[in-house]
Amino acid sequence: MVPMAPSKPPGHLAWATDIHLDHICTTTGVRHLGEALSAPRDGVPPVAVLLTGDIANALRLVDELASLRRFIPHTIPAYFVLGNHDFYRGSIGAMRRTATGVEGYKYLPATGPVLLAGGTILVGVDGWGDATYGTPDSSTVELNDCVLIAEIHHARKGGRAAMNRALRRLAREDAALLRDDLHRALSQSPNRIIVGTHVPPFREAAWHQGAPSDDQYAPYFSCKATGDVLLAVAARHSAVEFVVLCGHSHGGGTYQPLPNLVVHTG
Repeated sequence: MVPMAPSKPPGHLAWATDIHLDHICTTTGVRHLGEALSAPRDGVPPVAVLLTGDIANALRLVDELASLRRFIPHTIPAYFVLGNHDFYRGSIGAMRRTATGVEGYKYLPATGPVLLAGGTILVGVDGWGDATYGTPDSSTVELNDCVLIAEIHHARKGGRAAMNRALRRLAREDAALLRDDLHRALSQSPNRIIVGTHVPPFREAAWHQGAPSDDQYAPYFSCKATGDVLLAVAARHSAVEFVVLCGHSHGGGTYQPLPNLVVHTG
């Protein structure tokens, strides 16, 4: 749960990441998740729900989101970004088009900045492990992305270097969108900007088993492109608090590269 800046009425943002609804095999499990996300805090329901990727897979995303939404009151807005698993058995372009039309939710990369409570604005991009940190050229890590995401599978046929170039291009595109959305958000003079993304924007935030990812895994579990944007924008706007919520590495931790920039990995 992420408390908002002082507001009337008070509220909080309910956040979950890497929920993999396609692996929750019972309605009871989905109901428990929905009830937990929509539970009041100090008697006040959340101002919104945020899901930061790896929600299901390309074949099941829409149905699984609909199933979860049954247990979140429709008075609570729900936002999401996509993770790499959400593109499995599909293509990036097709899934992003699908995501913009999911009933009961807003796909943040298409929605743009969202004003929440108390001068807090929410923005979001998907993000990609952009093969920059660590040792991308000699890494032996092979994610299922190489087989199950059409664009990455095609690039991998040209070798690891070709795949890494494709990942960097995807990450740069998301970073450019994030930069634009941050500037749009800042034009509204917020106290705080919350950034939802799937991939940790710094190597130090790619937590796994209590420590940041090593040289083999860091290339595919952190996104330097989005991190560089966040550092540049936060440094120029020191009076604004920037909070990043991400997942992907299946380890929890907090990293604070600047006094006004903190990353929470779920």
